[in-house]
Amino acid sequence: MKLNLEQLENLKFHDVQNVRRQDFGRRIYQFEIQHQRYWLKLHLKDHYQDGEQSLRHELNIYQVLNQLQPNLLLPFQNISHADLGHLLCHAHNADLQQNQNKVPYTESQYIEQGIILADSAALFSLSPEQLNRETIIHILICSLDAVSCMHQAGFIHGDLKVEHFRTHSNRTCLIDFEQTCLIENAHLMKNTATPRYMAPELFHGQPKTVQSDIYALAIIWFEWLTQQKIRLKSYLDWAKWHCQTFNGDLVDKYGFLNNILSAMLEKNKVNRCANIYQIKQILSRNV
Repeated sequence: MKLNLEQLENLKFHDVQNVRRQDFGRRIYQFEIQHQRYWLKLHLKDHYQDGEQSLRHELNIYQVLNQLQPNLLLPFQNISHADLGHLLCHAHNADLQQNQNKVPYTESQYIEQGIILADSAALFSLSPEQLNRETIIHILICSLDAVSCMHQAGFIHGDLKVEHFRTHSNRTCLIDFEQTCLIENAHLMKNTATPRYMAPELFHGQPKTVQSDIYALAIIWFEWLTQQKIRLKSYLDWAKWHCQTFNGDLVDKYGFLNNILSAMLEKNKVNRCANIYQIKQILSRNV
């Protein structure tokens, strides 16, 4: 993707990030060019250093994956500091429309890079109740293939969530690589993720692995198939739920997937599926 940012006019900008992300310095905007929607991701300098480092890290991951697994990525464009001026005038107008008392940030207050992503559809957007068995299995396999591409490239995603699985031009893509790392370097990364999707061993301080990605994917499947969004109050509640309470049993309609989910959700990662190929083998025997 290559947008000529200097020649763009009359951009329709919308500020879409939540208040918490604003407080941590992240800025996420949606804009349109000739009825095509895009997303702009920026970060303010000296606002939550971990967030700044995470965005820089993600930009590097995009460049590496673009060489190794380009079909895994949405169309994207890294933007330099020189591009920011034109975009920010539109972004600030969006800010001011939503908050008249807001003081716009200047170009120099942002880190020198950001990223633009093409808009996309959510892979898990439709309720499985609306789909036949073959379509459900197809969606599950698409998600497996996307994660497999990450692992085959030598990377762990590290923070899989249902909203990170996208579709674009008949491809399944992944987004949000702020916690992505090489498999062999996982022990060097901070052991942070979204508690809803964290494998039990992560609550005990163990590093992320291929198996922790697999566990997160199983939680995504479970929530999608049951149309149930698990809600707990604290990190400790999530730890107890993952490590002690949760079993992942599905109702009869989706009972043919119970063996697969059980293998993906083993609390001891030694007993969990070791790779995506194993999951596909189990799937082929049960459908």
